[in-house]
Amino acid sequence: MFKRIAFAFLFSAALAQNAMAAGDGAYIGGGLGIGIAVLKNTSTGVTSTYTSSASRFLGGYQFNKNFALEAEVFDLGKFSDSSRDVKGNGYGVAGVGILPLGSGTFSLYWKVGLSSVTANSTIKPGSGVVLQGPASQTKSGVALGFGMNYDFTPKATLRVSLDAYPFGVEGDYISGMLPVWGVSGIFHF
Repeated sequence: MFKRIAFAFLFSAALAQNAMAAGDGAYIGGGLGIGIAVLKNTSTGVTSTYTSSASRFLGGYQFNKNFALEAEVFDLGKFSDSSRDVKGNGYGVAGVGILPLGSGTFSLYWKVGLSSVTANSTIKPGSGVVLQGPASQTKSGVALGFGMNYDFTPKATLRVSLDAYPFGVEGDYISGMLPVWGVSGIFHF
């Protein structure tokens, strides 16, 4: 799987080299969203769903109308049940493929990259639960995303997205992908 992703990334980068002169340049942005943690306890098989607010800050470089490289820092929010709170945050880098639609005001995009997510688990007092592993754990892996961009002006873009990040607390036997629905504002230089 990783070899296929690496090949797709390198192939996209090679295509981008052909049109670097048409590049759009650097951009920054920020956004808010809703994280939906669908976590499975691998020892019991029980799956639970939690939601929380999420935020991100991103920056990147668009080489041409079809390819960009992007880095981001994100806070996935806090997911709570009766016994614990789990907070997640991290960072990542990704290659972004862009498909302009019609006149170019709208575009679809997809991204594939690597992310590192730190999960901090806190047991609530009086819950009777014992933490089975370290309170803070980091999980790295493939992050995926797709969505739509709307260009208000050549310098201002609204992005609606669905991104998925690797997430888990191994000592508690909880693992999964954490999808985040988000809206971001992007400003091009």
